Amino acid sequence: LRCRWRGSVSMAIQSWGSSRQWHNTFASGGQFELDVKNLVNQYTGNVWHSVRIETLLTAKGSTEMDIVFCLGGSIYILELKRVRRIKGSYRDGRWVMYGWRSTRDEEGQYNAQNVIEQNNIHARSLADAYYASYRCWPTIIPLVIVPDNCEYGDDLKTSVYTVGDLERFLRTCGGVTDKRTLLRITYLLGGETPVRQRPDFVSLRSGLRGKK
Repeated sequence: LRCRWRGSVSMAIQSWGSSRQWHNTFASGGQFELDVKNLVNQYTGNVWHSVRIETLLTAKGSTEMDIVFCLGGSIYILELKRVRRIKGSYRDGRWVMYGWRSTRDEEGQYNAQNVIEQNNIHARSLADAYYASYRCWPTIIPLVIVPDNCEYGDDLKTSVYTVGDLERFLRTCGGVTDKRTLLRITYLLGGETPVRQRPDFVSLRSGLRGKK
């Protein structure tokens, strides 16, 4: 599930990206998530934060999505990475990333799964859960969001966006949110349980398994 939107978003939005409030939000990754959520909330109230759903695509039987929101006729999944640099390409299975607070490459360096692939698992998992309930496939667009000053290669430009890029996209992505899709995704994600259960799953002592 590669990102379907390929518009040019190289210009950061100064009203948000250059504000003192934004540059003070990097105290923690959790604060980064909350600030991106608040940004999305300016354009749509249909936002969910830190949602975990069942899936057969991970060893532990579930996966967590940082931010999910509905806008227009689509469902967006944002995977947030508060890093200052990404070393890797679209086709690499693992990336090298550098923490936001580090000033030298040898500091704050860690290896992680290709974040685009990671978010594609989120998208596939949510699509499977949606289909299990409604027997139709939604339009889901996964996006990876990084701080405005994050450095990464041109190969990632179609799937990795800065916060300024995201705001530019939100400003230009109009359209009335599809009511049926909104009601369905609200039903799937709007509960209070820590894990959103798929209707075609049964919970066993040995773990989560699909019904035969």
